[in-house]
Amino acid sequence: MGEVVVALMVSAHIGLSGDFNNIHPSIMIKNNEYVAGVYRNSYYKPSYYGGLIKEYNGFEIQYGAVTGYVKPLVPFIAVKKELVKNLKLVVIPSFDVTHNNPGIVLGLEVSK
Repeated sequence: MGEVVVALMVSAHIGLSGDFNNIHPSIMIKNNEYVAGVYRNSYYKPSYYGGLIKEYNGFEIQYGAVTGYVKPLVPFIAVKKELVKNLKLVVIPSFDVTHNNPGIVLGLEVSK
């Protein structure tokens, strides 16, 4: 079946304007290079996602498709770096469609 990961990420939205949720509980299933899960997104809504995981020079890169944003399904990429056991730095490129500018969601993720 794979590994079930329960996590909580605290984030900052850099370069993005708005009242964003900064607390993101999540649950995911990792199975070899595949990942699927659900989390509370920056718009306070559930987001369901699925994709792939790649390891590169100590970084974990997750990419695929996610729901719960401006369009029904959008691409995503998240780069994670384990700082200490069960604590990761997370960087997610983002785009503010209201103000038409790019930004970054920067977070710390604690998992169990």
